[in-house]
Amino acid sequence: MLDKTNNEQPEILVGEDGKELGLSIRLACAVGQNRSLEFGLGVPLHWSEDRINAQVDKIIKVVERQAAKGDLLSIKGTLQTLEHQLETNRQQMRNHEANARNAWVDSKKHGDFKLTGQAATQMQNFENTERTQIEAIKKLREELKVVEERCR
Repeated sequence: MLDKTNNEQPEILVGEDGKELGLSIRLACAVGQNRSLEFGLGVPLHWSEDRINAQVDKIIKVVERQAAKGDLLSIKGTLQTLEHQLETNRQQMRNHEANARNAWVDSKKHGDFKLTGQAATQMQNFENTERTQIEAIKKLREELKVVEERCR
């Protein structure tokens, strides 16, 4: 321990080989789903708490940026999946409507085409799914902007 009542320079402790003794600090974090990052920092025993904290803070900034890069990859992957699911849902909705129109014509119904019964319910389900997916995509794009900013 350093004697804080004494303003003199602290005694620097040395090992048998004549080298300064120090502290070893290890920091680890997850950066994305399948990656982790670990840093080691060696500091001399005579460093002040402020000086040690300054070095640890530098490493933490690096760790936070790397974690944001991992988040960025994850968000981009999720966004791509959601966009694909939205396109698939839209294609299924078009197919459903085309099949319903063909069934309308085949049944020789008169008047303008209108979805009814189970076909109308299924179309409503497609529309609800589309709205939910669009909202999720909007939120992910906003989150993507925030995370991209953290990566700079």
